[in-house]
Amino acid sequence: MQTYETTLILSPILPEADWEAKAAKYAGLITSGGGEIKKKETWGIRKLAYPIRHRAQGYYVFFQYQAPGEVPRELDRNIRLDEDVLRHLTVVSKRVPTRPVPEHPEMQAKGVE
Repeated sequence: MQTYETTLILSPILPEADWEAKAAKYAGLITSGGGEIKKKETWGIRKLAYPIRHRAQGYYVFFQYQAPGEVPRELDRNIRLDEDVLRHLTVVSKRVPTRPVPEHPEMQAKGVE
């Protein structure tokens, strides 16, 4: 199973209960497809860099999950059918190496840490 990250931008004109219901709906799609949600964050309403469908703000929801390959495809299909989702993005999360970065002697001589 791969680790994926999905970010949704929902319409800001929805009631707050609908934002949570939509987030729960997509979390349910992930878990029903055999995935496991590692992290779910709601970032709230944020200003968009440019208007999307005549909206200057959007409600952001972020998921990080492990799932088989068909889960993101099914999630993408369902998100595209939902008119309340302004934008979405799903990426494969790469594992960050945990080994320490070697120190360079010339950087220490300059006082750079």
